[in-house]
Amino acid sequence: MKRILKYLFVVAACAVAMTACTDDEIVGTNDRDGLYVNHALLELVKGDTYNLVATVTPKGAGKATFTSVDPSTASVDDKGLVTALRGGKTVITTTSGSFKSECTVVVSSPVTTVSLNKAEAQLGKGETLDLVATIGPDDINVPYTVTWTAADPAVVRVTPDAENPARAAVSALAGGNTAVTVKAGEVSATCKVTVDVKLIGITVTPSSARVQGGETVQLTAGKNPVDAVEDVTFSWRSSDENIATVDQTGLVTGKKEGTLVYDLPMQQENGEYRRSIQDIENNREEFRKNSGVAADSEEERELQLLAKEKEASFAGSSVRLSDEEREEIARIKEKGLTQYQQDSLAMKEDERYFAEAIHKGEQEIETENAIITGTKIERLKTHAMTDAQKEAEQIMQKASEDIVNLLVGEAKDHIEEELEEKKERLNHANTMARIESEKRERAEADIFTSDVYLRIQQLLSEGRSMSDEQWQQLAMLVESIYSGFTDKLYSLYKLSANDYHVCLLIKIRMQPKDIALLTAHSKENVATTRSRLYQKIFGKKGSTKEWDDFILSL
Repeated sequence: MKRILKYLFVVAACAVAMTACTDDEIVGTNDRDGLYVNHALLELVKGDTYNLVATVTPKGAGKATFTSVDPSTASVDDKGLVTALRGGKTVITTTSGSFKSECTVVVSSPVTTVSLNKAEAQLGKGETLDLVATIGPDDINVPYTVTWTAADPAVVRVTPDAENPARAAVSALAGGNTAVTVKAGEVSATCKVTVDVKLIGITVTPSSARVQGGETVQLTAGKNPVDAVEDVTFSWRSSDENIATVDQTGLVTGKKEGTLVYDLPMQQENGEYRRSIQDIENNREEFRKNSGVAADSEEERELQLLAKEKEASFAGSSVRLSDEEREEIARIKEKGLTQYQQDSLAMKEDERYFAEAIHKGEQEIETENAIITGTKIERLKTHAMTDAQKEAEQIMQKASEDIVNLLVGEAKDHIEEELEEKKERLNHANTMARIESEKRERAEADIFTSDVYLRIQQLLSEGRSMSDEQWQQLAMLVESIYSGFTDKLYSLYKLSANDYHVCLLIKIRMQPKDIALLTAHSKENVATTRSRLYQKIFGKKGSTKEWDDFILSL
């Protein structure tokens, strides 16, 4: 009898062991009684359902019940319907009386959604846009790759981030419309990008021509710059149809001796250009005030010299630099520009377009006046003096009227739009500077009223250095107010503990003598640390103030 029971026990144990590795499962003491489940392994995709079927023998032995070890991954109802809910792995346990069976459920969760932080974007030529893709769901467990493409690589260049493939920089190369697409797995999202190159005028080829009476010459008009995105309709008109006519294709037909002008500068716009330059200067002054820079400060004096250098580089500029000024500018650049100086010079650069447009317009006016003067002289040679002088003056008057009144295409409207856009950009820069100033003041107020800062002040009054616990508290305070400060530092250079402590104290505006006391080092050591870190990170010598300014800018 004992031998029979032992045999039955072995058979039952073998049957239980088989449930983990077969699809058809029978758990019981013999072929006639047990628990049968149609799968030991299910591989589902998130959202799928599958019905497990359990059969209990002999009939009437008991009802099968189903439970999921992790119902958040896959749930099962009392009829065995399995629903895949999120990526992962779980086990469905089926029981009936003393019988038990397990089915492993593996849920695959591929990429199903991709979105971009911008659906549409407008850039100026040379500007850069950061695109960030959000890839979902959050339980993805199926490997995938991310690719970025530009529909027209001549318009923009897309550079994926080396560390974060879901981020890419889009650089505007030329005027036009294109689309940037990011694809993750089999799902994609697109951002429509317009590189807005403004029309500043038109070109006519050839710029001058000679024709005999009855002969023709074909003129061709084009946009300036050639990649301006605006659609332009060109219209042609002769300043004197008795001398030559021009049709709407630009075909000129000569009639009699004389000189006419078929392409005239937009003299009226020069006044608008000068007003725009003044608007930029006004905004730079407001930016200085919002940035907290004194008008008589060394930083502002250096900026004015740098601005003079930039203005001297404008085409047609009459500004000249002395040798002493050039040497001073070289010294300033060697030292490094502050963030305020860089931002203000970027605003100054916006004047280049208007200044050079004024210079170009003045050159064109001079050229046309020379043509008109030449016409006057030739007429005086071949006609009676009185009649010739009267006729030449009529030519001068008519040409002058054309110079003032003729508009090239629709360029004036486009220029007005650009002026407004530049004003908006400058206003935005001032607003951002004001916001940053307010944020900086709030952050410093939070620091100066914190328990950590007050404790540091107490240590200074007692002439004591900081403990490890106090350094940790200070690091947590700085990180809570300037998020990412520590990561940014360590991404630039592997700092020692003392290096990091010095940077923390600079960030809360401690003086060098106080830093020396709190770190238990000499003032000379603190100064050496600051200049050494500057050289390590920037690859050139720098002052302790330059390092402090860098830390405060992070």
